Amino acid sequence: GDLLEACAMLVSSGSDVGFVSPRLIYPDGSHQGTGWHLPSPARLAAEHAGLSQREVRADDSGVTDVGWLMGCFLMSDREFVRRIGGFDEEFWFHGTDLEICARVHAAGRRVLRLESHSMVHVGHRAWDRARRESSQEALTQWLRRDHGALSAGGVAAVARWTEALR
Repeated sequence: GDLLEACAMLVSSGSDVGFVSPRLIYPDGSHQGTGWHLPSPARLAAEHAGLSQREVRADDSGVTDVGWLMGCFLMSDREFVRRIGGFDEEFWFHGTDLEICARVHAAGRRVLRLESHSMVHVGHRAWDRARRESSQEALTQWLRRDHGALSAGGVAAVARWTEALR
């Protein structure tokens, strides 16, 4: 009740709101990341070098503008999602949330994390190698489409190198 109502109120609060999600927590109550910066080759390089955080820090206002949210909870206005074409079926599981949030931004709308509410999400804590590689492939697919093949290839090479060092 309260979580859904709070998110629905935020979605309907203005025509500039695209997606809303609460904070995510694991079943043990610990923090689970959601609400990241949209990736770019430069941002990903900074993250790998430890110069930048992946997750957007919470805004003191209680509503944080982010680049993209985890797809386990995305609330929006149905007509808006229809206007932007819904989920792109070319993107598999891990890439769908990134891809649609990027289009929300391109349409001039905000992607928001509601800091006052949280939702338990099971999963994402301990991924095996195959799942990490699948997630990386989705990111590479999006980068290839939105930033070009050269950028995507460079990021993919760094990801393979990082995985090999695990």
